[in-house]
Amino acid sequence: MLLAAIAAAGFALGVVPHDPGRFSLTALWQDLLLIQGWGVANQLAWNYPSWSISTEWAGYLIFPALCYAIGRFRTLPSAILLMVCPAILAIVDHHFAHGLNLTFADSLWRFFPEFIAGIITARLAPTAAAHAPPRGLAVIGIAVTILGLLLGTDTLAVAGLWLLISSLAMQADINKPPFFPKISLLRFLGVLSYAFYMSFATVELFLAQLYGRVGWDPTHYKLLYALAMTLLTFALSLTLHRLIERPSRQSIDRWLEQIRPKKAAAF
Repeated sequence: MLLAAIAAAGFALGVVPHDPGRFSLTALWQDLLLIQGWGVANQLAWNYPSWSISTEWAGYLIFPALCYAIGRFRTLPSAILLMVCPAILAIVDHHFAHGLNLTFADSLWRFFPEFIAGIITARLAPTAAAHAPPRGLAVIGIAVTILGLLLGTDTLAVAGLWLLISSLAMQADINKPPFFPKISLLRFLGVLSYAFYMSFATVELFLAQLYGRVGWDPTHYKLLYALAMTLLTFALSLTLHRLIERPSRQSIDRWLEQIRPKKAAAF
């Protein structure tokens, strides 16, 4: 909505974006309904990082059916399906020119193998925790991730991250001390990270227009541009986090607390 207000004001003042098609009404409705990541969009538009939450929204909608279906599998079929998921990712990685860096048009091809693997992992991790060394698996996961990054192989990097996350889940399940110490600053940045990610397109649009008006080429002022992007995005994300994200979460928590006693009484 903030981008819509900026775009409307810009059009009214005669300031036209570099690619006006990205700000069409059709694309706006796709973004508001969070369906732009389902293969219906033909370009990144409006707040284009939201393609990711659009893809997640598809997963949330189908999650009950997936959870029910996977829950009917026994351990061995679940483990086999878990091994099939990275194989599918490897095929997707090989097929697309950008590896697994898929966005609005093809993101579901990458999302669902990972999503299904996550559901199965959540089911199998408590059982595996009693037989596997979580700390050793974490070290292997980090090493595999770094190797995947060095080799430029997305599937290997994702497999390493999956192994690391699985080891953390196992460590928590057996009530062992966490691998990493608690650092308040890192936790704060982690809490703010999604708002930061969802805010940078707005700042980028603003800075691009500003640089264009002044006649500056961002490639000639790289440090200044990077610093301005970082600071302005941080300021906007902090504002949105405090004024929208946190109050919304608190409101939802209050609503859940109100309906829980009613559901408990019904059962």
